[in-house]
Amino acid sequence: MLKNLIVIENKDITFKFFKTSIYDISSLSLAMSYSLDKLLKLDEISAKLVSFVTDYGCRYAILYTNKGLIIGDHYSEMMDARSFDDVISSKISEDLEFLQRLADEDVGIDGRLTYVDNNM
Repeated sequence: MLKNLIVIENKDITFKFFKTSIYDISSLSLAMSYSLDKLLKLDEISAKLVSFVTDYGCRYAILYTNKGLIIGDHYSEMMDARSFDDVISSKISEDLEFLQRLADEDVGIDGRLTYVDNNM
């Protein structure tokens, strides 16, 4: 009901609603990142990510700010919401944990390294 009211009262604005949780940082990051993308019109960055995924045969590429917001992303395959949650959300959470380790001054170099299996 609230969604419909927002849309009806603001017909000149296109809305996208996200299911988020404070317990799932990737859901918040995706929602904020989508909003920033629409506000900042990051088409050139998106095009470069498409090119990166294509040229290097990656499954996906995600560009983050140093605070963990997603500036742009591209995935080599189309996924429904459930597949995305199963596959990508966990990767985003891992990436955000890694960014936190990079920012943590008490973490040594071994704690800042991560390994990505290319077969995943």
